[in-house]
Amino acid sequence: MNKHLILFFLMLAFSFGFSQNMTKYGKYFGTLFSQKDFKSGSQIWSGTQGKNGIVYFGNNNNILSFNGVKWTIIECDSNYSGSQKYKISDNTKVTKIFCSESGKIYVGKNNNFGEIAYSKNGRQLYHPLFATNFDNELGQVWNILEINKIIYFIGENKIYSLQKNIIKTVTIPHVENYTCKRALKLKEAILFIYRNEDLEDETQRYFYYSCKSKSVIEILMPKQISRLNVNGIVELDAAFYLFNFTGEVFKLKIKKNEIIWSNNKKPFSELKNLRVNSASYKNGYFYIGTEGEGVFIFDKKGKLRRKIDEKDGMENLTVYDLFHDNEQNLWICLDDGIQFFETSSPITSFDKKYGL
Repeated sequence: MNKHLILFFLMLAFSFGFSQNMTKYGKYFGTLFSQKDFKSGSQIWSGTQGKNGIVYFGNNNNILSFNGVKWTIIECDSNYSGSQKYKISDNTKVTKIFCSESGKIYVGKNNNFGEIAYSKNGRQLYHPLFATNFDNELGQVWNILEINKIIYFIGENKIYSLQKNIIKTVTIPHVENYTCKRALKLKEAILFIYRNEDLEDETQRYFYYSCKSKSVIEILMPKQISRLNVNGIVELDAAFYLFNFTGEVFKLKIKKNEIIWSNNKKPFSELKNLRVNSASYKNGYFYIGTEGEGVFIFDKKGKLRRKIDEKDGMENLTVYDLFHDNEQNLWICLDDGIQFFETSSPITSFDKKYGL
């Protein structure tokens, strides 16, 4: 028997022992979807899968959907929104796609946010729920969160909540000249991170918002945390892991409304000095998307198990977002395209890049 074939079966047997959903060695089978496939801009900011099985993505101009066979550009519904909202909402940058617990797909764009709904003839269209033509009044919507069936749309300059089709303003006091690009869900609260980019040191302020009492408290960071620029958060075992853009990983717990911080220096040490853009947790593993280095996969203890990069056929290594679909396969939103990997399969292949 060919020695490479023997090695393949040995590695296959090892991969089953290692984890049912994780293969440590070999090249994942995958597909890169490019501008030629979806006929729109290639810089992909966000993505998710709906409960209908369709995957959705956002780029600088459009909302994209893929049903496994066909790519579609989801257009703004001019009949629903009216001419004014249509002009504001159409062809604007899409930075967040979010699937709610009810299965509704919400979209965060520039100076507007809304939902994806079906028309009478079964066509999916974008319905803007809020749109403003005042210069940067809302700003770019980078975060959408859901707490107790309330949807929060976090714009750079304003925050809104949606409950039972009623939109309300969430007021954060005394943040003039500050913008919010990061918002972290902490159980039934939200930690808003505001930054003043006009100041030389880009001063940051932190606000803890209780979704129950609707109260806001400004909090001070402990000395070991000089600056939070969190691009990913994972809740695990009654703790929250915060992945900073700088590669630092912070761990926090909440006890009686008190935030207890710690800096995880030894776990996730391979991320040191890297730029982290996204983080998720699936089947016992952390998936960390980086800028220029692909995807790092860590186990529950923060030990690196493998990387997904050019060895796996990735042509672009700058990751903005990532998620797993219902079949446990991995979708990666890239600076240039959308990468799909069949991570649900325990079977991988080997080539010269793996020393064969």
